[in-house]
Amino acid sequence: MTSKYNSFYLFIILGFAFDVDDTTLSEIIASSSSVSNMQSLLNQFSTCADENNMQINCTKTKEMILGSTSKRDWPVLTIHGTPLERVSVDKLLGAFISADLRWETHTEYIISKAASRLYFLKQLKRAGLSSSHLLHFYITVIRPVLEYASPLWHPTLTKSQIECLEAVQRRAIKIIFCYSSSTSYLTTLELAGILSLQARRVDLSKRLFRNICRPDNSLYHLLPPPRDIAVTSRLRKPTVYPRPSLRTKRYCSAVSYALLNFQ
Repeated sequence: MTSKYNSFYLFIILGFAFDVDDTTLSEIIASSSSVSNMQSLLNQFSTCADENNMQINCTKTKEMILGSTSKRDWPVLTIHGTPLERVSVDKLLGAFISADLRWETHTEYIISKAASRLYFLKQLKRAGLSSSHLLHFYITVIRPVLEYASPLWHPTLTKSQIECLEAVQRRAIKIIFCYSSSTSYLTTLELAGILSLQARRVDLSKRLFRNICRPDNSLYHLLPPPRDIAVTSRLRKPTVYPRPSLRTKRYCSAVSYALLNFQ
């Protein structure tokens, strides 16, 4: 399995004037010399929308170019002559996607959102709730914010981003149990009976990979063809799927990360 390092993606988020779920169109360009067909695809989609009495909201429709060849002078996409806004960051299904394939914007957003909810944890503490109830509030209300869609962005987190995420949980534990600042984070986790966010993200990624490996899973097609059993049967520690070769961590997808670490 080889990665398309020179590939980039054009995608648009289409917003309808009626109460209909948003739609995303995407295209993979295999080389820097290839021609984009996105305008043609967009025209077809626009025609289909008109035929079904649906109106695309052009102000909510964005275009984004992902990858190293995004500096090329690509023509601006249009809908019925209206040019679409080209953005470098946009929110898609609750996750902030950046054109540079980094996750600073998304991690900063979820850290800020989770940190703001610590205020309610403090108020509940002052109201006299027990530690068990406070921990339940953190696990059900605050921690999910820090883990939403984490298998998607976990593989490419930097050390700094990992520490910033853990800092939110560290603050929550100290509020709940009033541990002193001298108590180590690992000790507080053990006393609280919970795992680090890093460990939980790894576990969530493993579970996702196990589900993807089922042939009836909708993401099963993302996996490469299994290795020849005639070859793997002669190996001491064979893997079911070939391991991807990645030049940089930035292009490591959730599937590539799983193939490298969970077989």
